Parts: sequence; structure tokens; C-alpha cells
Amino acid sequence: MLPPIETRHIDAILALSDELNFTRAAKRLNITQSAFSRQILQAEGIVGFPICQRDRRRVSFTDAGEVLTNQLRQAEHHLVLGIHLGNVAHSGAGQTLTAGYSPYLDPQLRSLLLTVTLPQYPTLKLETQSAYAPTLTHKLLDGDLDLAIITRPTPSEAI
Repeated sequence: MLPPIETRHIDAILALSDELNFTRAAKRLNITQSAFSRQILQAEGIVGFPICQRDRRRVSFTDAGEVLTNQLRQAEHHLVLGIHLGNVAHSGAGQTLTAGYSPYLDPQLRSLLLTVTLPQYPTLKLETQSAYAPTLTHKLLDGDLDLAIITRPTPSEAI
């Protein structure tokens, strides 16, 4: 079973990790230093080990505190990614990426382009078009293409 750690504890641990100073970390979270110290002590009680060592001059994280902090940063990243992917799925935005390429493009690079997958956009479909440089440039500028790979682009100040 997961320990009953709260978001405020996680925020406190990450702020302390960034600042390595109780006063600055408390200020960053807009709380008093005594409230911040209580949150760190509560977090240590919840996880069952000391997160950091402190004296009047400096703060250093224990090995266990470093491991915890690294995992919390990954969890924070996954939370942001999950919200992003949920928004993409909900809105249907970004479902198709239209890419144009020059007929002179190396065939291996073209094959590589067709195999690209983006983990942040799991439902993304890739549509490709082959055209010569001037046509690709115009389509890109008109918004008909999201991406163009052009081997000899036509000079244009807009690009």
C-alpha cells in the first residue's frame, strides 16, 4: 500500500532539493519556515527515513533522500505527461502530421521518416506528400504542410 504522502509534502521535498535551504524553499512555496520544516518532518515520518541532514549552515540529502527525490521528479514528469496526453486524446488535436518531402530525398531518410513515432502523441498519423521545392515551400507557407524536408529550398524570407 502506498504511504499517505500528500502533494504538499512532495512540493516541499522538491523545493528543498532545488534550493538546499529551508528559508528559500519555504519562501518559494509561500509558507513560513516553521510550516515548511513541519512538512519535511511529516514527509520523513510518512516515508520512514530521513530525507536530508541539516545544520544551521547547510542542507544535504541522504542517499535515500536523493533516490526519493529522483523518483518524485519522474512521477511529476509522468503526471504532466499524463495530463498532456489526456488533453490530446480529449481534444483530438494533433491527430495528423502532414509532411512533405522532395523527390530527391534519400530513400533511407524517407523510410526513416515513415517509421517515426512520438510517445507523447500515440494516436498521431503521418501523411506524406512528395513535391518539388517551390511547391513544398508554398504549401508550408500556406499551412497545407506541417513539416517539409527540402533538399534544395527556394530562397524565401518567410522561411
